[in-house]
Amino acid sequence: MRKPALLLAFVLASLCSQAQEDGLKGSWSGSLDVMGQKLPLLFHFEQAEGDWKGTADSPAQGAKGMLLKNILFNGLMVSWEFEQIPALYEGVMVGDTLKGNFTQSGTLFPLELARVPAESIGLEPRRPQEPQPPFDYDEIETSFANTSGQLKLEGTITKPKGAGPFPALVLISGSGPQNRNGELLGHKPFWVIADYLARKGIAVLRYDERGVGDSEGDFSQATSYDLKGDAADAVAHLRKFPFVDQAKVGVMGHSEGGMIGWMLAAEGGLNFLIAVAAPVVPIDEFMEQQTLDVLKISGANQEMIDQRLALNRKVYEVLKNTEHFGDLEVNLKKMLQEHLSELGIDDQSLEAEASAIMDAFGPTLTPWFFEFMKFSSEPFIKQIPVPVYAAFGGKDIQVNAPLNAEALRKMTTDQGDLFKIISYPNLNHLFQTAETGAITEYAINTETFSQSVLEDLVKWIKSLP
Repeated sequence: MRKPALLLAFVLASLCSQAQEDGLKGSWSGSLDVMGQKLPLLFHFEQAEGDWKGTADSPAQGAKGMLLKNILFNGLMVSWEFEQIPALYEGVMVGDTLKGNFTQSGTLFPLELARVPAESIGLEPRRPQEPQPPFDYDEIETSFANTSGQLKLEGTITKPKGAGPFPALVLISGSGPQNRNGELLGHKPFWVIADYLARKGIAVLRYDERGVGDSEGDFSQATSYDLKGDAADAVAHLRKFPFVDQAKVGVMGHSEGGMIGWMLAAEGGLNFLIAVAAPVVPIDEFMEQQTLDVLKISGANQEMIDQRLALNRKVYEVLKNTEHFGDLEVNLKKMLQEHLSELGIDDQSLEAEASAIMDAFGPTLTPWFFEFMKFSSEPFIKQIPVPVYAAFGGKDIQVNAPLNAEALRKMTTDQGDLFKIISYPNLNHLFQTAETGAITEYAINTETFSQSVLEDLVKWIKSLP
């Protein structure tokens, strides 16, 4: 989904900074230990006009040049903050080592940094699946207008060698603005998928979403229905090419992209659908399970979990019952004041407390989330008339596999053998082989997308009549 949990992973992975005086100048490296996972970090400092300037990199996550602020050093004690992340680092310099801790949300994490020449640190993430030339297929740069004609979207088709006709599909990404490669935390899963399928005789169109990369538009104002329209236009565009087998055109959607796939398949125009980690149950139930799974694996205690779930339920109820987006802020604030009053917050503090919570929820209160919370997959799933390969990851803490796979089985009992529903026990939300499924593993994992799943998908596509 929109991955709010990924923000936490990014924060935890990025937290480290430094400050110093003259001995601080240069590059420093270390690893942050978050839930048993090592996240390598790299910091760079220089002095300008008596003030320290600094940036931080989290190479495993593809994050570089993050600005640091309030860098202080007195020859022994050091402290600093990130420009855009609410975290504090405090430590002492011992020779060529900084020994200290950073604190976020009341949690303290030890962090030790060593002075290392930047060129010798070698923290670039390994991504062995990232395609390398020579490519045994053709790449076609292409563009298409959406139905309204107001936006032009740019993309790439990977076409197998030869005249065809070839089975073909469009890749649809999960929540949040994504480029054609689906870049996330240093991985490029859509490029990996397109490369593999093209080498196996299947054409793939992947595109920059509106407002991303080379595509026009404003992603922040788009709902799932707008993105569904863009995906439908991508399918129509792909069908125009003479090398495409018109009887075997489909989409492969991940997470929210799979949800969009439910809509497209139900409305016609597809010959098959691949839904990967797609939400099935009602969105409020889906979000509650996601929150529960993420909090549990992050080590939250039961009291914290219960409090968070109770508040989230009330927020979701307001979202579902608010008819117009313009009324949402007022309705939410009223609910929060009532909720806080029930918790015993005095009248003088209600306004400030409610405003603080609104500020925390603020970034998620978008037209997209407003419509998303009202969405139901079931009516679309029950109308799908084409073959579907629905895949879930057993260690997915964002789209719970048992909950959603079982719901899908129950929904599709009247649709015969159209649905192939598979759960892969050891895969996470990104379909990487995982230890725990924790979001912190996404960046560390060298695997981008399970090859065994790709092999299964090729066999399934080629088995279609």
